[in-house]
Parts: sequence; C-alpha cells; structure tokens
Amino acid sequence: MVASPEGVAPAAPLPEGEAMGVLEPVTPVPADRQPATGDPVNEVQGPPSDTERSAPPAIISEIGRHVSGLWLVGGLRSWSVSGSVAAKSSTPLLILNHFGAGGERELAPGLGAEVFGAFEYGPTGRGDFSGMIVRGAGLYDVYKHPGLLARIRLGALVSYESFGVEKERFGGGNIIKFGPEAIANGTFKIPQVPIDLDYKASLRYFVYASGSFGVRGRDRAIASVGGYELRGELYEKQAKRALEMGGFLAVESNDYTLDRGSISLTGSTLGVMARYRF
Repeated sequence: MVASPEGVAPAAPLPEGEAMGVLEPVTPVPADRQPATGDPVNEVQGPPSDTERSAPPAIISEIGRHVSGLWLVGGLRSWSVSGSVAAKSSTPLLILNHFGAGGERELAPGLGAEVFGAFEYGPTGRGDFSGMIVRGAGLYDVYKHPGLLARIRLGALVSYESFGVEKERFGGGNIIKFGPEAIANGTFKIPQVPIDLDYKASLRYFVYASGSFGVRGRDRAIASVGGYELRGELYEKQAKRALEMGGFLAVESNDYTLDRGSISLTGSTLGVMARYRF
C-alpha cells in the first residue's frame, strides 16, 4: 500500500458496485418533464393558451381591420299602396322574403358610417314583386355613457330602392330618398334570467325623394315625399368576437306626391338578425 503524501487525506473508498464498474439503472424522466430542446419536432407541445384558443380565424381578423361590426337579417316583408292606384303584397310560401346584410365603421372618434343592402321578393294579389334596397348613413355621437341609454347618434341617411311588380296596375318604382336619422343604443338586464340585452332604436324621416312609380302602365315622376321609418332591434349581448342573435321590427309610411296624382306606401318587416362585433 502506497502512503499518502503528507497533508493529503486518503480518498474515500468507492461503494461496492461502482468499484466493480457496475452502474445503477437510471429511471427515465417522463416526456412532459423533460427540458425543452428547441427542436420543434421532438419538443413536447403543451395545451394551447386561452389567447390561442380565442384567436379568430385570419379572415375574421382581416375584416375587423376595416369594419367594427357586421350583421345579417332575414324577415317577412309586407307592403300596401293606396291612392291613385292600389296593390298589396301577400304572405310568401316560405315566410321569409327579405334578406340583407350590413356593416358599420368608425371613421373618426365619434363619427361613423353604416351601410346596408337587401333583396326581397314575394307574391301580390294578382302577380308577384321583387326588388332591392341599398342604404348608407353618416352618424355622429352626441351622447355616450354606459347604461340603459348608452349612446345617441344623429346623422343623415340616403336610400335607394328599386322594385318591380308584375300583373298589377301598380308597377313598382325606382326611388332615391334622403333625410335625417336618429339612433339610440343601450343595454338592460332581465332580473329573472342572467342575460344582458342590447337594443337599438332608430327613427328616419324622409324629406326629399326623386324617381318615379309605375301607375297604370305609365311612369309618374315623384314631386315630393313626406314619410318616416321606425326600427327596433334586440340582441342577447355577448363578448366581442362572438355571434349575437336577435330580432327586429321595422314599420314605415311614406306619402308621395306625383306629377299626376299621389300614392301612399306603407309597410312592415319582422325578422331575425345575427350580429358580430369586432
């Protein structure tokens, strides 16, 4: 046995087994506890975060860059005409005969725009009708505060309507209308059920119109108009980037003076809506 140098302690003897070159078995580390390797193929991926789960599709994000809200409508549209000529719509076989889509965008703080387009069709007493509506409005916030009455906007609306009627003495019309619009929005709760309801109420008053109506086979130019439209919408409020379902009711009454005679056109639309807020 070789003596240890002075001042140096002898090395501790190796445990039995290690001295013979025998290694203890290594317990494997579970995969979910292994350190990240940086290799996207071999590295174990954990579950997606809440942010990743709620991230909208790319196309939805792209649309949200241009608009702040979208909505779709489907409803039952009915109308009647009286005065120099008479006609009215009938209930269609499929109940729904009015389909449309719209959107809104904020142009500047407190200033926004809305656009809407719709197609409608259906039977009349003797024939049928079909037509389209395109509307655009500029609106400015005059009041904004969270609560039952959360927002009031005032602005102006331009509407273009074109529809034809077959086999009736009233042949339809092509009309451009203009007038002021007021919109109120808010949210209220129903105590019996844990949901919030969003409402939107609008009043449109038409002071100018141009175009013509078909009366007894002839086009009669519009000289003036006086009329209004009331519209109410109700939704079950959800978080943003979630689909909200609701319903609406719109009623209108317009009195037109023609270059010869006059007509009054009244109508209503009752339906369902789907809204998506970005």
